Amino acid sequence: MVLFVLWLLTWVSPAYADADVDMVEPSETDMMSWAFDPPEVTIQAGQMVTWTNSGSQPHTATAVSGTFDTGEIAPGQSKTMALAASGTYEYICSPHPWMKGTIQVTAAAAEPAAQQTTAPVTLPTLPPATKPAALPTIAAAAPAAQAAPTPTPFRLVTTSPTTTPTPRAGGLSMELALPLLAGGAGAAAAGLYLLRRRR
Repeated sequence: MVLFVLWLLTWVSPAYADADVDMVEPSETDMMSWAFDPPEVTIQAGQMVTWTNSGSQPHTATAVSGTFDTGEIAPGQSKTMALAASGTYEYICSPHPWMKGTIQVTAAAAEPAAQQTTAPVTLPTLPPATKPAALPTIAAAAPAAQAAPTPTPFRLVTTSPTTTPTPRAGGLSMELALPLLAGGAGAAAAGLYLLRRRR
């Protein structure tokens, strides 16, 4: 009873099924060909599966774990159920256990979150900017007059001219007298030599 509550098995009309499975008997003599077609279906949690018996013998869709059981479905009849929890469900036909099928139940798609509307935010209005008050004009101070340099008193220095001794009139300087004397002495010696040879 607890399993039925957890898995929420609900019998509904086949017209509203989300997946259809046929119970087929391809060969009346080869019972091993009997099967569920298709053998595997995928639905979302809360959706429904419908089994339709297309054969000539009654069949069931019974979960291996005991989660659900359609009971016998007579030829030409259908049964539908919904699975609320996600997971993998393997099932068989109780009278014919070689007939096997699988149901994949995926998590239901989440509904899109309601779009939140936010009220526009009104920003406070700022007062108009005021121009800064004009700064007082400061006249440039005239440069201070520089004091005139005080003249330094000075003494008048007189220089006496350098005088060179003036040679005496009629005389020769020593620079001229010495060569003349040397020349005269040489001439006198030459004269004496000549006089001696003549004698």
